[in-house]
Amino acid sequence: MTLQLKHSVWLVYFFLTVGVIGMATPWSAIFVNLTPMMLLMILVVLLYLQQVREAKRIALIGLIFTIGYAAEILGVNTGVPFGNYTYGSTLGPKWLETPPMIGVNWVIVSLISVSLVPFKNEWLKLFLSAGILVLLDILIEPVAIHFEWWTWEEGIVPLQNYVGWYVVGLVANFIGMEVVKERQYTAMLGAGMFVFFVALNILVN
Repeated sequence: MTLQLKHSVWLVYFFLTVGVIGMATPWSAIFVNLTPMMLLMILVVLLYLQQVREAKRIALIGLIFTIGYAAEILGVNTGVPFGNYTYGSTLGPKWLETPPMIGVNWVIVSLISVSLVPFKNEWLKLFLSAGILVLLDILIEPVAIHFEWWTWEEGIVPLQNYVGWYVVGLVANFIGMEVVKERQYTAMLGAGMFVFFVALNILVN
């Protein structure tokens, strides 16, 4: 089983590498349009790594999705809690001006950020993991703006966005700590995502 878990992480590494290279070429639009498929693949691998089978953990993942998605719907339509922004078409169909795929993204970043904190103290894990989640968003924002995943009013990411991410992240990760059972390979996957966005920031900005 351990070997299979490792292989699933390396599979994600492979596609992230292809994605970085592809998104830095003149044919970047092809790879950018595959973003929803990449998110779904990462979600499937995460669920496999965590061996999610119990109804309770499935329900908790659904709750993280719902909280993240609801926060984004509220954000797009009211400016709270993240600021004034709009989604492009890259992340797929939208409901209330918000693509459900962004809820999938919240599940991914929540489980990954929880896994990247090695400490057992639950309060320390919660507050540090929410900080890691914000750090990941700091790396995502320039890439998202460049590829028009979403756009900000006046093209500026407000401080409010990061405060909002931290607050929503605290709620999501409080739930995520009950979902994450396997940490080693999930943390490896998370590290790969950090490298992916660092590389994209270097290559496309």
